[in-house]
Amino acid sequence: MADKRITHYIFADLVLDVQRGELTRDTINIALPKLSYDLLVALVESAPALLSQQELMQKVWPERVIGDETLKQRIKLLRKALGDDAAAPFYIEAVRGRGYRLLPKVTCNCIVPKPPSVMLDLSANDQFPSFSIHQITSFWRMLSKGGLIILFLLIISITIFSYFTSPEQYFNNSRLVILPFKHQLPESKIFVINKVNDALISALSKSKNKQLVSPSLVANISSTGKSLDVIAKKFNAGLILNGDIYLSPDNMLSIRLQLTDVNFQALIWHGEFNSSVSELDDLQKELSKKLILALSDNQNEQVGNDRQLNELSYQHFQKAKQYYKRYRKVDNDIAIDFFYKAINADSKYSLAYSGLSQAYSQQLFQFGGNESDRIKAIDNAYQAITYDSQSAEAYKALGSAYYVSGWLSKSINANLSALELSPNNIEIITNLGFIYSEQGELAKALSFSRQALQLNSVDVVAMVHHGITLQRLAKYKQAQQWFEKAISVQPDYLLATYHLGQLYIEQGKFEDAKNVYFKTLQRHENHPLLTEGLADSYLYSGELTDAKSWYKKSKSISNHSNTSIKTEMSRTSRVALLSILLKGNASEQEVSMLITIAEKAHVKGSDKAMDSYNLALLYAYRNKKEMTIRYLVQAVEQGLMSPHLIEKQPLFTKLRLMSAYSKIIDKIQDKRQKEGIISINSTYIPALLEDAGISKSRKGQVQGID
Repeated sequence: MADKRITHYIFADLVLDVQRGELTRDTINIALPKLSYDLLVALVESAPALLSQQELMQKVWPERVIGDETLKQRIKLLRKALGDDAAAPFYIEAVRGRGYRLLPKVTCNCIVPKPPSVMLDLSANDQFPSFSIHQITSFWRMLSKGGLIILFLLIISITIFSYFTSPEQYFNNSRLVILPFKHQLPESKIFVINKVNDALISALSKSKNKQLVSPSLVANISSTGKSLDVIAKKFNAGLILNGDIYLSPDNMLSIRLQLTDVNFQALIWHGEFNSSVSELDDLQKELSKKLILALSDNQNEQVGNDRQLNELSYQHFQKAKQYYKRYRKVDNDIAIDFFYKAINADSKYSLAYSGLSQAYSQQLFQFGGNESDRIKAIDNAYQAITYDSQSAEAYKALGSAYYVSGWLSKSINANLSALELSPNNIEIITNLGFIYSEQGELAKALSFSRQALQLNSVDVVAMVHHGITLQRLAKYKQAQQWFEKAISVQPDYLLATYHLGQLYIEQGKFEDAKNVYFKTLQRHENHPLLTEGLADSYLYSGELTDAKSWYKKSKSISNHSNTSIKTEMSRTSRVALLSILLKGNASEQEVSMLITIAEKAHVKGSDKAMDSYNLALLYAYRNKKEMTIRYLVQAVEQGLMSPHLIEKQPLFTKLRLMSAYSKIIDKIQDKRQKEGIISINSTYIPALLEDAGISKSRKGQVQGID
C-alpha cells in the first residue's frame, strides 16, 4: 500500500500527481486513459522493485481475469504515451518471463495545497481576514453566501461563453523551431550536422517575417515520442522544421526535411537532398534557396487559402494510417473509408492515393481480396504518381501493388524508382532485398539487407530478411543468429519466430521447430502463422495426421476462414491448398477449379515461384507427373531456392525415381553455390539504378513499368 500522505511522485522528467490524477512533463499534461494511469501508478509505487505480470494484473484489473496479451498491449500504449522505446527502454523495462519495472529513480513528495480561501485573496495582504462564524453577523453570513453563488454562476457563464466563442489555441506562425536532426553519423562526420544547421539558420535570417527560436533552447529537445503540438506549445511556435541525415557506405549524404504548420497539421513543404560530403558547400546553398522559397509570402498565402481543406484531409489521412497499421480486415476496411474521405477533402492529395493503394494491396494479399482490389491498388498508385511524380511513397505503393499481383520484376522497377527519390528509405531497401531474395537473386538481396542494417542496426524487418536470404544460401548458422537477434530486439515480432522454426525444418530439426512453435503459441494462442509453422513441422517430418489437423486449425482461425476456396486461392494460400489436398478426398471438380484459378495467375503474368509451386502440388495430387515436373522447373527458374520444399513434400514422393527430379534438386544447389560466390565480394546497390535503366536526369519517371 502506498503512503496516503504522498501526493507527488517525481521520476526522470515526469511528475505524477496522484491527488489530481495527472501526469506532467515540463508542466505539460500527458493525457492517460484510466487503465494506463492505473498501470503507471502500480509501477511507480513499487519502484524499483520488479512486478510480475500476475501482480500487475491484480493491481490494474482487480475484478477481471485477463490474458498476458491484454497486459502487453496496455504496456505498449503506456510506453507510447510516455515516448518510451521498447527496444531501448528509458522508463519501463520488460524482464522476459518475469515482469516489468520502472527504471528511473522515484522521489516521493508530500505537497499540501493551500486552502481554497487563499486562492481567492486578491489583496496581496499577508493578513487574510478570518471567516469564523463567531466573528460575523448572520446578515453578512447570508450576504457572503449570496455573493459566492453569484460569483460562481458568473465564472460558469464566462467559461461557457469562451468555449463557444473563442478560437482554438493558436501558435505563433511567425516563430519557427528547427528540431535536432535524427542521424547515425560517426563522430568524424558530426560536422555535417553543424553545416546543415548553419545553412538553415542563415536562410531564416533572410526571412523578414519569421523569428527563429534560439537553437540553444532546442538543442536538447528530442522529438521522439513527442507530438509536434507539445513542442509547439513549449516554444509558442506555429512552424516546425525537422528531418534526418543519412550517410551511405560510399560517403553519400541524404538529407530529408519537412516543414509543418502545427496549427493546421499541414505539411507545407518537404524536400530531399543528396550530395557527396565533398560537395557540402553546394548543398548548403541549395538548402538555403529551397527553404527561403518555402517560407516566402506567396507560398504561405497559398497554404493559408487551402488550410481548412488540408487540415481535414490530413486528419482523415492520419486516421486511415492508424487503422491500416493494425493489419486486421475490419480495420483495413475502415482505413479505406478514411483514405477516400481524405481524397474527397483534397482530390489531389498524393499521399492519400498512395495509402489507398497500399490498403487495397493488403486487402488482396492478406484478406481474401479479388481482381477489383488488384486493379484499384495499381490505379491508385498511378494516381498518386500523377499528382506528385517526386513521391517515393507513390512508387513504393506501386511496387506493393505489383508484388501482390505476382509481378515481381515490375515491383522491383517501381521500388528502384522509389529508392532513387529516397535513397536511404529503409522500408524501400528492405522491400527490394525481400523481392530479390524471392527471385533467387540472393547476392543482390544480401546487398540490400546489409545496407538497411547499416542505416539501422536494430531494424527487425531487415534482420529477418537478411536471415531468410542466408537460409536460402544454406548458411544456416548465420541465419539462425539473425533470427534470434531479431527476437531478442522485439520478442513479439512473430515473423522472426516463424522463420526460425522454418530454418529448423529445412535442417531436419523437427523437434526443435515444434518446440519453438509450441512455446510461442503459449503466449500467442491460436495465432495462424504459428499454427501454420507447427503444421509444417509435422508435414515435413512425415507425421501427416497431425499435419492435417494443424493445417485445418490454421485455416479455421485465419482471417480467411469464412471466404470461399476461390477467394483463398486468389492469394495462393498454401494453408488453404494443403488443408484440402492432404485430407485425401478432394473431388475432381474441386481440384480442377483450384487448377483453373492458379493458372489464371500465370496468364496474368505472375513470376512468383510459389504460384508455380502450388500448381505443381495440384498436378502431383492428380498424379500428373510430367505437369508436376514442368511447374517445379518453372518455380526453380523463378527463384525457388529451398530444396526441402520438394524433397520432403509427401505429394512429390512418386517423382523421386525420375531423372528430371534429380536435375531439379541439382539446379537449386548450383544456383545456391553461384549466388553464394557472387555475394562474397560483390556490391550491387551503386549500379542497380543504372542496370534498371533509370537515369538521374529523368528522376521520378519509371522505366519498364506498364
